Amino acid sequence: MIKKIFITGIAVLTLLFAQAYSFAAVDNQPAIELDGVKLQAAAHIDGENVYLPLRAVGEALGYRIDWSEKDNTVSVSGLGKNIVIDLKNNKITAGDHDYFMSGAAADDGKIIGNKTYMGSGFFSDNLGLEVSWDSQEGKVKLERVKENAISVKTVKEASETDKIKITIQYPQIEGLSNKAVQDSINSIFREKAAAARNEGLKNAENMAPDTSKYAGSPNKCETYFDYRLKYNQNGLLSVVFLNYQYTGGAHGLTAQSSHTFNLQTGEEYRLKDLMRSGADYVSFISDAVGRKINEKVEKGVLYPLQPFKSIKDDQDFYLSNNAVVIYFQQYEYFPYAAGIQEFPVDFSALKDMLKPDFSFLVRSSKLLEASGAINQLNVGETGRVVLKGNPTTGCTWHYTVQNGDLVTLDSEYVIRDSSMIGAVGTGSTFIWNFKALKAGETRITFKYYRGWEGEASATADSSAEYLVRVNPSN
Repeated sequence: MIKKIFITGIAVLTLLFAQAYSFAAVDNQPAIELDGVKLQAAAHIDGENVYLPLRAVGEALGYRIDWSEKDNTVSVSGLGKNIVIDLKNNKITAGDHDYFMSGAAADDGKIIGNKTYMGSGFFSDNLGLEVSWDSQEGKVKLERVKENAISVKTVKEASETDKIKITIQYPQIEGLSNKAVQDSINSIFREKAAAARNEGLKNAENMAPDTSKYAGSPNKCETYFDYRLKYNQNGLLSVVFLNYQYTGGAHGLTAQSSHTFNLQTGEEYRLKDLMRSGADYVSFISDAVGRKINEKVEKGVLYPLQPFKSIKDDQDFYLSNNAVVIYFQQYEYFPYAAGIQEFPVDFSALKDMLKPDFSFLVRSSKLLEASGAINQLNVGETGRVVLKGNPTTGCTWHYTVQNGDLVTLDSEYVIRDSSMIGAVGTGSTFIWNFKALKAGETRITFKYYRGWEGEASATADSSAEYLVRVNPSN
């Protein structure tokens, strides 16, 4: 069967995360690859932090990027998203979720020259990208991820009395086929928000009547509860919650927590649940985190309150699009000004420790060749086809799979020529990812033609054939 490819294209946060540690800017402008295709744009590396040009990357993904001089905001729209970035007030509005940039570089934005650059966290959290900085190859690699078929709505609560100001946002998911699982997960999120609210109310009751000793501080408590979606694919959902409580004095305190759920069963995973039996993941991750801490200490950008020795068996963690992220609470190892320190450990580094059920965390796509040679894939692996095209000619790529039981289309994307966006005759790069399902041999055939002229109009020069052998799983 022939399938047609459709062408689609702060005040509170200053208290939450005081950014006392920063890295000196370096003149480093590495190339950017999106799904293996080089963009005509460069990233900006500031120490170990990656900033990406919003317009170049956003338009390559198929979004529209607009600048409002009146409001001093940048908007990202299209493909079901509507995001407004207010760099002046450090605020992002993503759909129905309003949140402040944390101050951490990965979640930050800046103007470089006359261009808006956003930290890697913005692209990971909002645009479904896996971002990795390959210092050896001198380039930043971007990979699109296929997100779960769910929707997330933000529940908001706001109130203020003479004793306390409360601002609460928490997620509620929709779209799961198992409503019992959906209700169970949503109830946990509601309970987290309720606990933060009750904590604030109790703080207000206990706050000393005489606040004159807190010079310059408001005479009321404050509760700010918010969330971030960090991993939303492969049937897993990893969510981070931020619970800021102010009870007087120079500053409040933020507690970070996280939950990682199986969206089919509702099971919540601890760190050890991801690892093979007998795997010494505690020592391995501790060594990795320890090295990163030492690097920051040697650079003079981090000052521990006590030596770090090891993570805990039940260490706080969450999943990002490319790593297990370990984090420590304020004052746990570092002073308040350091904020909540996070240390990602790439899935690829943990591949030998992960249970087979979680091997999908180590994503890999092999570029398929149309040279006539057989392309080898293992069950579960993904093979990628990359072809050029020009949608302004009316032609599109069409593909057939000889045996759809062996491989199936997992995702498809188009990358427009970012240097020619909006120009007549603009070319594009088209990408298809095929997932290997079971052992056997098959072929995938692509033909480039106008739909109304039919398949017979495709020439040998506008056709490509890929032979694929899927090896049995171990």
